[in-house]
Amino acid sequence: MAIGTDLEYGVKVNLPCETSGGYFPDENRIRIVDKEINPIVGYVNKESIIDKEGKKFILALIMGHSNSREIRVLLPGEIISGMNPVTLPIEWVKKHLK
Repeated sequence: MAIGTDLEYGVKVNLPCETSGGYFPDENRIRIVDKEINPIVGYVNKESIIDKEGKKFILALIMGHSNSREIRVLLPGEIISGMNPVTLPIEWVKKHLK
């Protein structure tokens, strides 16, 4: 079932993030910060981080929609800033499909 253009249940999307060392050698602390969303902070396995042209991304999975403007996205690892899946604006997620 489609949620919006190119956004369907199960679609994977790379979301931009900042990374730093975690508590364990095989994990990273991630932060997703943008003026359009509430900050998202968590800990993920280093293998969940993608490096593209010097920028870091976390691979996330679209799980559903909250309403006509928001979508639920499942992030790997443990999110400490709130619930997982996280709720994000559809338009913000669309910016990161490519």
